[in-house]
Amino acid sequence: MTEMPKEHLEQAKDLFAYIIQEHMKDNRSLTTIKIFKQDGRLKILELSDD
Repeated sequence: MTEMPKEHLEQAKDLFAYIIQEHMKDNRSLTTIKIFKQDGRLKILELSDD
């Protein structure tokens, strides 16, 4: 298993923390997150209904 660069892991954690905060503030009601591999790299696709 290859490791994700620390910078990329921090960016992902920041994104998830932001999304959770938005839900806690009632600024979002539904967020769908798709995580997939494309061209050997992980991609995160965020879809929101707001």
